[in-house]
Amino acid sequence: MIPKNQFGAILLDTRSIQKYVFSCNKLKTNIGASFLVDRIFTNFMKQVLDESELAISEKSWEAYTREKENKPENQVELQMLEKGNENLTAEIAYIGGGNMLILLRPLAGEAEKSMLARCKQLVREWSLKVLMMAPGLKTGAAIGLLDVSPEHFKSSLDTLYKQLKVHQNMILPQVDLPYTGLTLTCDYTGKVANERVWGDENRWISAEVAAKEQAYRAFEEEFSKTINLPPEYKVASDIQDLGYLSGKNSSHENSSGESYICVIHIDGNNMGVKFSHCRGMQERRALSLKIANIVKDGFNNLLQDIVADCKNGSYKKWLRLVKDGEKTILPIRPIIIGGDDVTFVCAGRVGLLYAQRFIEYVSKQEILNKDLLEAVNQSNQKDHSGDKRINSTMSCCGGIAIVPATYPFYRAYELAEQLCDSAKKKSRKYDGSLIDFAVLHGQMTPQLSQLERQNYRAPMGFLHAGPYLVAGKGDSDTEKIDDLKRVYTVLFSGTLSQKEIARNKVKQLRQVLLQNRHSQTLFLEHCSEMKLEKVEDLWTLRNEESGELVTPYMDAIELERFVIPKFMKG
Repeated sequence: MIPKNQFGAILLDTRSIQKYVFSCNKLKTNIGASFLVDRIFTNFMKQVLDESELAISEKSWEAYTREKENKPENQVELQMLEKGNENLTAEIAYIGGGNMLILLRPLAGEAEKSMLARCKQLVREWSLKVLMMAPGLKTGAAIGLLDVSPEHFKSSLDTLYKQLKVHQNMILPQVDLPYTGLTLTCDYTGKVANERVWGDENRWISAEVAAKEQAYRAFEEEFSKTINLPPEYKVASDIQDLGYLSGKNSSHENSSGESYICVIHIDGNNMGVKFSHCRGMQERRALSLKIANIVKDGFNNLLQDIVADCKNGSYKKWLRLVKDGEKTILPIRPIIIGGDDVTFVCAGRVGLLYAQRFIEYVSKQEILNKDLLEAVNQSNQKDHSGDKRINSTMSCCGGIAIVPATYPFYRAYELAEQLCDSAKKKSRKYDGSLIDFAVLHGQMTPQLSQLERQNYRAPMGFLHAGPYLVAGKGDSDTEKIDDLKRVYTVLFSGTLSQKEIARNKVKQLRQVLLQNRHSQTLFLEHCSEMKLEKVEDLWTLRNEESGELVTPYMDAIELERFVIPKFMKG
């Protein structure tokens, strides 16, 4: 017989989400894949539960569907614990961070073995639904008993997560039809092409790509409900609609001969730490919903800013805004907006601007109440000798991969993710919000460590000063985004107290930064416009122990082709 306060628990997760979403260079397919991932815990599981004999309240879904107002503060800890709800036999306890937790009420006198068998059957039915509706997507599950009493909840849930981790390392699910060598291959995925597309294209594709393309059409019908755009505007649906300029369609003297886009990945800081200190299901659920709403509102605010930029002509000469009938296409396309995880693509010249704006919006929002903040920081003081501090506000880091428009999308995303991780490493002590960026020319390797070794090393020091702090507090050696903007202004904009530096001087500076101290000294002697007296003014000491020097000047020079000057005035 199952003890009181214990329920059958199913913890589900999705694996290799990024690889599934970005496995193709077609933007519509990426968006459709993201939509499928977003729906496996809501639409797919809801269908399974509706077809089962389990009694679950509609209120259990309200917080996790787009059509409802999310008000976690008005929800009870668990509906199944309320008097009068004895007829409820299942409940959605939590959805967030790529996980879903479902609780099943034990039957009268039911043994643990029978309880776990019912959990397995539900996982089996859901897995079949995912295989049919989202082929190629890998999922995982852990089942067990969960003690919902306050004193045992955290340890009981941790046991489920450990089991899930073991399954991730030991179980490799087969989610694709095997390739026999006697069938056509899909041009996009290399898998078995078992779906035929009729019409102008008349091609064979894999079931995975077919499902993603079908999901994209469904997504477009719902997307307008989640964003607030004036009727005369829409977001891009193809990379070619992002409005980037190339040498062929731009009269600007500095335009590149090749078109560039930005793939941007932004992720919340210390989310595992923050969720691990939640003392009950309600607190975990409330935190998850609050973060999701902040991220969604932050992206909507970003879109409003982009609309304002279009209306006041800020992109004139720098972007080529595309029309779709009467609608103007904005130079941005969100791909993933889920929980604290955001990925979008935009024109090359606005990536830094958009990432900074979004992070500044969300970093102003409170996510931790006083009690939870105190619990988190007390734990950190014990584990990190008082050095590490967590903020009550939302904090996140971003990676910006600036790549040619024809560059493989998944490799660009990988680089953006590595850049985001680089920023997160720098942010861990003070929970600050930082961004890092890199420019790829041609088919260079996407590995950040190799890129740094090949492109950023110079006799005097390191040629990249990122990651740059956008909001919050950072280490004393952390460069701020406003510092980078000031360097850019010195080099390219000029001020009332300083003449604009000639272009040939800027090109010369790029070369001497790659050389020794003597070359840089001679340059400064012949470039009085920069008003720098010694070579040390070009460099910043990043690490006192190693004596490592970094310079933001190369970053500013590199970004000149990938920003709009108006927005670089710090």
